[in-house]
Amino acid sequence: MKNTFLLVLLILFNQLFCIGQSSTLSVKVILTNNDTLIEKIRVQTNLFHHDLLNELSVNKRIIVVDTFNKRGIIKATDIKKMTFTDFKQKERTFIGVFWGSYDNTLKELLYDGKIKWYKEYNRNNYDGSAVVINIFVDEKNEMVRIGLFTNIKKKLKELTKSKSALIELIDNTKLTDENILMILKKYDE
Repeated sequence: MKNTFLLVLLILFNQLFCIGQSSTLSVKVILTNNDTLIEKIRVQTNLFHHDLLNELSVNKRIIVVDTFNKRGIIKATDIKKMTFTDFKQKERTFIGVFWGSYDNTLKELLYDGKIKWYKEYNRNNYDGSAVVINIFVDEKNEMVRIGLFTNIKKKLKELTKSKSALIELIDNTKLTDENILMILKKYDE
């Protein structure tokens, strides 16, 4: 009796937290055949902060929702580019055509300069959490992937070695997204 009550309570608690975690965004999608769509898509949000987008809900496919709440799916391999304004009013761009070919995941374009900066979001197979990989493509079109166990300062210094003034800046700066963006902009100057 006690175990049954706990099981029912656990199921109800789980359902309570599963409801309300999705929302819709208006997006502009350019398909690989160059058709342009302006649609609403269903995305997952953070359980406690509903203005935080879960990027894993748009990395492999997008779920298109119309006014009658009917759904359609567009796979990442069919998307050339997707742009939208997220819940924090930040413009975001996801690219499907990456490094000259169509990939099975969308990459977020964070900076498009002499060195292009992308982020790839993948799901951890063990706990479902997001694994973020920073990808830089330099002027020679060479790609550098920076994962969890790669020294980002070392790789960023290698990418920007033609401007020696940036090496000291990289050494003395905590490499947050904002600071990486600042370094890439200084590299373009």
